[in-house]
Amino acid sequence: MRDLTSAKAIVANSGFSLVTEALHLAKPYLAVPVDHQFEQIFNAYWLQKMGYGAYWEDLNKERVESFLYNLPVFRERLADYPRQGNGALLAKLDTLIAEHTSS
Repeated sequence: MRDLTSAKAIVANSGFSLVTEALHLAKPYLAVPVDHQFEQIFNAYWLQKMGYGAYWEDLNKERVESFLYNLPVFRERLADYPRQGNGALLAKLDTLIAEHTSS
């Protein structure tokens, strides 16, 4: 966790958990999806489309340098990423519990 919070950016596959943690922490993301994994390709595509990072199926020096050069652009886009915390989830759970436990 310390490495993730102190990192300037993330270079990793594009599984849901790490991607969402990075987004919440406003970390630019260089996604390299696992081959033939639709979820990973989908996540990587949307990271790039939203401007939160880059997506490459294969890395090389130029692609990594391009990603690093564009870190300020990605950080600017991530500043607007909606971070709601757990408040909305907990409120919904309270509502559902109340609905299903009232007589």
